[in-house]
Amino acid sequence: AVIPLKHADAMELHQLGSKVHGPLARQRGESIASYLVRRDRWWKRLKRLDGEANMSENFLADMTIQAAGLDKIEKGLVLNSIHRGLVSLRS
Repeated sequence: AVIPLKHADAMELHQLGSKVHGPLARQRGESIASYLVRRDRWWKRLKRLDGEANMSENFLADMTIQAAGLDKIEKGLVLNSIHRGLVSLRS
């Protein structure tokens, strides 16, 4: 039946996207822009396969940053930039 296959595909896709060093992590030499596009496509495909799939934006952002292969300083810069953007949106 189609529904069990979609569920199985969604589970597999979720597991792949959850791995910090997996195939959906940022690859050596890959630009951040390309990586972010791939992560966005991953999430949209997962949602198409399982319309009930849900994760908070904070959790998705954390998963994306963890799998981006950034060093401690780069992570700090990204988080500061996000924080500044959120503060300016609230002003």
